[in-house]
Amino acid sequence: EFINAELLAQLYSCGDQNTLMEESAEQAQRRDEMLRMYHALKEALNIIGDISTTTVSTSLPPPVDDSWLQVQRTGSGG
Repeated sequence: EFINAELLAQLYSCGDQNTLMEESAEQAQRRDEMLRMYHALKEALNIIGDISTTTVSTSLPPPVDDSWLQVQRTGSGG
């Protein structure tokens, strides 16, 4: 109950709010890394999207009927 009702008020009354809200060096570094990752992934998705929209695919040709080769080999006896 203390946590729900009084902790926040106690924290604000004990110290300087600016100090409480100050970002640590580790958190700033983590935030910067996450932003770099976000922008790199966003750029990668744009590149993948460009490749997907400009790639033209054609259907594969029908398989080659080579059954006549089997008949020729069997018939030669050789």
